[in-house]
Amino acid sequence: EAQPSVWSPLGDFFGTAAGANPYRSLPAGLTEDGWWYANWYMPFARQAEITIGNDGGPARPIILEIEHAPVSGDPGNLARFHAKWHRDAWLPPEPERKAIDWTLLSTAGRGRLVGVNLHVWNPKGGWWGEGDEKFHVDGEPFPSTIGTGSEDYFGYAWCNPTPFENAYHNQTISMNNKGHVSVNRWHIADNIPFQSSFEGAIEKYFPNQRPTLYAATVYWYQMPGGKDPYAAAGVDERAGYWDESLLQTWRAPGALEGEQMKVLRKTGGMPQVQDMAMFEGRWSGDAHLWWTGAKPGDVLELSLPVSAPGRYAIKAQFTKAIDYGVMKLSLNGQPA
Repeated sequence: EAQPSVWSPLGDFFGTAAGANPYRSLPAGLTEDGWWYANWYMPFARQAEITIGNDGGPARPIILEIEHAPVSGDPGNLARFHAKWHRDAWLPPEPERKAIDWTLLSTAGRGRLVGVNLHVWNPKGGWWGEGDEKFHVDGEPFPSTIGTGSEDYFGYAWCNPTPFENAYHNQTISMNNKGHVSVNRWHIADNIPFQSSFEGAIEKYFPNQRPTLYAATVYWYQMPGGKDPYAAAGVDERAGYWDESLLQTWRAPGALEGEQMKVLRKTGGMPQVQDMAMFEGRWSGDAHLWWTGAKPGDVLELSLPVSAPGRYAIKAQFTKAIDYGVMKLSLNGQPA
């Protein structure tokens, strides 16, 4: 073959991205003592070449162990293993992209889908995983597989913020759903066969400009002569495209955070802190005080501490929304 059937950054190939994150699953993992392993069958007829490239600065010593055995029967009748990494393949540039379907795999020929590893960069936090997976087999106009959310596809629910490991689904890194998230799903007992083509996508609600960024490694078997359109990506495309400084929460200088003010009195409703990181706009501390369930005429009284008696100019920032109430403000019992 002129192009490799397997091409991926090293960690992504073994099912985890954004660093070496130990975990164990059936087909792939990373042991606590630093051994990466992959149990995928990779048939070949005459020869196979496996290379590991170093695009970094210093030399890296590695130890590589490969198990191989002769196959019975005609190797031409065996599907070849493919694994390819990509980021935003087949999508027009945003904001021109209107559809929320983010392509996982687009291929033609006969084969089987056997796995997906998804790396999410989500520096503003907020729940990213409501998008459904959609698998179109053999050109079908409506997907024969359509899910109920990314979290369900990757084997968990209620936006679990902690890492977990299982035989067929894993979350190898999560920073409370903020920053780097790496999840995988192995289709071993439930691999998805196709005879002529496969189009797989997952819905991505947050745009790249937010920024919330996806990168995927997809694993499939394909008969010789099938279409594998994924080329190798340059270092700039696959390394350092995330900005770690975005993890720092912006705070307005000298501000008294409303969500931190002491509640002195309330006649109804429930004041609570709402995480605003997932919304467009900017809130100091990525949060605000959210007063819900109040009825007309209810009062919420908050403490406004000052360092010393004197005359002060007060500036306040409030969140406006079509379903929010109309408020009257007072200061020290007098209309503001």
